[in-house]
Amino acid sequence: MITSLVRRKYSFVVITQSFRSAHTLMQTNNKNFPYKIYSEDNISNAISRSLEKYTDITFEPYQIVKFSLGKSFTNSGIDIRQIVKNSNGKRIDQFVSNENDKNIYTNQIKFESVFKEGFGALCNTTDGKLSKSAKLDFATQAFRTGFLENQDFHERCLEKMFYTEEESELFRTVLLANHLFGRLAANFGQNYYVSHDHRSHDTYNKCPCDECGEKIPYNNSGIGSEFLWYGYPDILVNSIGGSTLIARPEEKDRDEQIAEGDIYFHADFEERQIIESEENIALLRYERNVSKFVAQAITFSFYHKYYQLKMNKNKSNVVPFTLVPTLAVTGTHFDIYLYDHEHDILLRNKGPPIPLWRNEYPEAELDMSSVLKIWMVLNHLTLRTSLEEHIVQELKGSCGFLHVLSFEHKTMIEQTFGMRNRFYPRRYKEMDALPLTKQEKTLNLPKKKDSF
Repeated sequence: MITSLVRRKYSFVVITQSFRSAHTLMQTNNKNFPYKIYSEDNISNAISRSLEKYTDITFEPYQIVKFSLGKSFTNSGIDIRQIVKNSNGKRIDQFVSNENDKNIYTNQIKFESVFKEGFGALCNTTDGKLSKSAKLDFATQAFRTGFLENQDFHERCLEKMFYTEEESELFRTVLLANHLFGRLAANFGQNYYVSHDHRSHDTYNKCPCDECGEKIPYNNSGIGSEFLWYGYPDILVNSIGGSTLIARPEEKDRDEQIAEGDIYFHADFEERQIIESEENIALLRYERNVSKFVAQAITFSFYHKYYQLKMNKNKSNVVPFTLVPTLAVTGTHFDIYLYDHEHDILLRNKGPPIPLWRNEYPEAELDMSSVLKIWMVLNHLTLRTSLEEHIVQELKGSCGFLHVLSFEHKTMIEQTFGMRNRFYPRRYKEMDALPLTKQEKTLNLPKKKDSF
C-alpha cells in the first residue's frame, strides 16, 4: 500500500497516450468524483487520437464437439474446436491431421466489420455530427459523460486491484463492474447488477475502491432453461434495448493453487504482477471455464431471441438481431464470444485473450483500444452488430449445435426459458421397462465364411 500511495502522489503529472493526455481540465461537482474531468473539446480530440491508434482484433469460428444439456453453466461439459480447413477448402480435425500449419486456413472476421456502426458513431461525435439514430447519439454521449470525463478517477479506482492484498476474482469483478462496465453502458436506470450471494453481498456491500463509496447493486435472477443450460450471470450490464452478460472464470482447484503457491510466495512485486497476468490468461482458457463461457454465450443469445420476439410481437418489418456477444473477463484480460442463434455460428477472438491494460506497472493505464471494444460490446443492440452476408452463408450451421436439437426439444427450451430465482435440474429416472420377448432376443448373426 505504501508503494501505491507514493506512486499516486506523482501520477497526475504524468502525460500518457490515453485520454489523460488532454490538457484542459475542469473540476466536477459530483460528490462521488471529487477529481478532475475533461472538457468536451478535449474529449473529442482524445477520441480521435484513440481511433487513429486503434488496434483491431479478429474473430474465428468454433465448433461444439461435446456438451451436456440440462446442467448449470459450470457443469455444461462443452468442448469446442477451432474450425480449420486445408488448402482444398475441406474441413479437417487438427488433432488427427498431419497437415503443415502453413497449409491450414480458417475464416477470419474483423471486429471493425462486426461493429462498424459503433466506429461510425464515434467518428460522428468527434466531428460534432449527429448519427442516423438518436440511440447511437445517446450511446456515444453516455460514453463521454459516463466514463471519459472521469477517466482519471476510474483508473485510480481500478488500479487498486494491483496494489492490494485482496486477490479474489470477485474483488476485481466488482471494481470492473462499478468503474468500467457500468460507466460504458448507455441506460436511463441502473446500469449493471452483480450476481447476488451471501459471500459477495457481505464482503462488498459498497465498492471496495474506498474512494467512491457507492453501493454495489446485486440481483439474484438466474437465466436459462432446464432443457438448455442455466445459472446466474456474474455481471449483467443493462443498456438501451437489452443487456450484456459478463462472466468471470472459476478459480483453479485447490491442488493446482498449492502447487503454484511456492513460486508466487518467493517472487518480488514485479514478478508477481507477471505471474498474476499469466494466471489470468490461463484462467480464461481453462477448459472448464471455456465450457462455462460458451454455455452462457449460447444461453444469452437464446434469451435475446425470445426477448425480441416478445417485444416485437405486435410490430411489423422489424429485423431481429441474431448475433449476440458475451464477455469473459479477469482483472487484466478478456475474451469476446459471439453466438448467432439463427444461423448457429460461434466465434471467439483469435489468439490469446485481449489485454485490458496498456500498462499495469508502474503506472496503470487502460488500453483504449480495449475500452472501445468493450463499449461497443455492451451497447451491441444499439450498434446493430452483424456479420456480412457472405460470411453468414459460408459459416451457417458451423457450430454444429442447433441441428442436434430436435424440434420437440427446441420447443421445450422456448416454453421453459426465462429469468428466475431458481432452477430445477431434470433428474435421471430409471424406467420400469418390460423384459424383451424371446423373438426380440434373437440376434441375426452373419453367416460363417470359409477361412483362408
